[in-house]
Amino acid sequence: MSPEQHDHDRTPALSEAGEARRDAMLVELQRTMRRRQERLSAVRRTCGTGLLVILLGIAIFLQSRPPAPSPAPTPQIVELPPGIAPEQPEPRSRIVRIDTDADVVSRYAITPTLRPDVMLTSQDGYLANVIYVDDSTLLDLLDEMGRPTGIVRMDGRITLTNAVTDPMPMGL
Repeated sequence: MSPEQHDHDRTPALSEAGEARRDAMLVELQRTMRRRQERLSAVRRTCGTGLLVILLGIAIFLQSRPPAPSPAPTPQIVELPPGIAPEQPEPRSRIVRIDTDADVVSRYAITPTLRPDVMLTSQDGYLANVIYVDDSTLLDLLDEMGRPTGIVRMDGRITLTNAVTDPMPMGL
């Protein structure tokens, strides 16, 4: 068989109906192959685009990460010549011995000056009793002390309009 000859040369001749059927099958087969090729092309384009999006996302992620911290430098060990001691840092705290003093409490004790008509104290100066006063007496006493204020009664609660006490010292 020569290269110019084809296998269809050896097929038996078809009837007109067979040739029409063969031509119809060829058209349908070509249409099916075109659709298959279009689907494969669409899948390839989608995969390529998806891969591109993934690579772009990875690149953006890697660019947005903070740089890794550089390792700490390794300390250099220096040998001192014999007879030289290394410098010692100054101590931050000092320890001092204090002998017990029996009179320290009485020397540093704070005794408040209290008005006997408002508060009573015991012999050693501690608060022993409180006398209740009415609103007008309280306002007069606070005004005499240089701390004028007002009284507000609301929902069963009583509130002064100004702060009349000294702030608590820090550390107590």
